[in-house]
Amino acid sequence: MMRKIYNPKLLESYIEKYNLKDICSIEVLKAMELFSYERGEQICTVGEPLDCMFFLVKGKMKVYTTMENAKSLLLRFYNPLSIVGDMEFLSSYKVRCNVESLKESLVIGIKFETLMQYAYDDPKFLRFLNKNIVHKLYTISNMTSMNLLYPVENRFASYLLSVNVDEQDSLYRGEIKTSKLTEVATLLGTSYRHLNRTVQDFIAKGIIIREKGFISIKDIEKLKQLSYGNLYE
Repeated sequence: MMRKIYNPKLLESYIEKYNLKDICSIEVLKAMELFSYERGEQICTVGEPLDCMFFLVKGKMKVYTTMENAKSLLLRFYNPLSIVGDMEFLSSYKVRCNVESLKESLVIGIKFETLMQYAYDDPKFLRFLNKNIVHKLYTISNMTSMNLLYPVENRFASYLLSVNVDEQDSLYRGEIKTSKLTEVATLLGTSYRHLNRTVQDFIAKGIIIREKGFISIKDIEKLKQLSYGNLYE
């Protein structure tokens, strides 16, 4: 469950690390709070209102959309310093995408009420948000094109690289539970049967290994070739 972390020194360390003092006023900095989300926990859900903006300062998050027919499509992964709630803050729209913590994640939270009072007319803060929103639109457009135009093997290679590698944590090597392949197939816009054939092909080529109910990377360079440099982030 999401929990608040009462550690002023840790919070200050992340504020310094990501230079948040350069973009936020003193009032906003004072209102910042540190929260932790567990692996698999939802940060926000489609259709629900949001009253807080979050800066991801540690961890990794999965962003996906769910349609009326209950099918989902992967949009991207968030790495530090990504923002959750920027578009909702500026537009007053309800949440349009699901955001889920891929592993334990730490976020700095700021209430919209505080931001409306102290940041809504702040040029530095707005420029920062605009830059991040443009990056989001660019990457989501790029990944949507990849989902439509690239074969499953290329999409799966990009997914494996995106989910398994964390530049902020050199020791992190995510694994995919084989029981989750149905979910992965849905996120990649393909069938379980087609994805399973791709998995078997990757195993035969020595790109991945499948053991004890998990899939992990064996040949990361081959995956990079298959992904054509495209990542869901």
